[in-house]
Amino acid sequence: MLSLQPPTINLFSNSLFTKLENADIKFGVTDYPIRTSTKLTFFKNDTIIGSCSGMMVSNNMVLTSAHALYQYNHQTWNFDYILASPAYNYGTTQPAIISSMSSKVYIFKTFYNKTKFDDIALLQLSEPIGAQIGYTGIAFSADTSYFTNKVFHKFSYPSVTSPL
Repeated sequence: MLSLQPPTINLFSNSLFTKLENADIKFGVTDYPIRTSTKLTFFKNDTIIGSCSGMMVSNNMVLTSAHALYQYNHQTWNFDYILASPAYNYGTTQPAIISSMSSKVYIFKTFYNKTKFDDIALLQLSEPIGAQIGYTGIAFSADTSYFTNKVFHKFSYPSVTSPL
């Protein structure tokens, strides 16, 4: 269960933001909602060329960053195809949790044509794996007071190859 109380340990100085730590220290990575955090592996010419992270936000959609998928400065795609693997931990997928290839990518036209840095992307998956593992959804509030005195959790995969 994710705590709704502000953290009191492992904080950056003079803040309520925690330092990076491995999720499996406090949570089971196959438990909901932690398992909705998804590693994205990029393939080009049948070779792994990189990775990023995302979050399941519907049965078959993953929210991620546009810059992970599309080279903004060179205006080229970073992959031939992408594998989405929920609950990825220490270099391994979880046998009980299925992965899926992406079938479509959605980015803002303003990011694609370099008129604005709208760094958001959605991946549509070939398989509706969110039906099995769940998803977190997305929301928006223009009222910034909504964010006052709330606790938010962020799970993602670091771009380093060794454990923290």
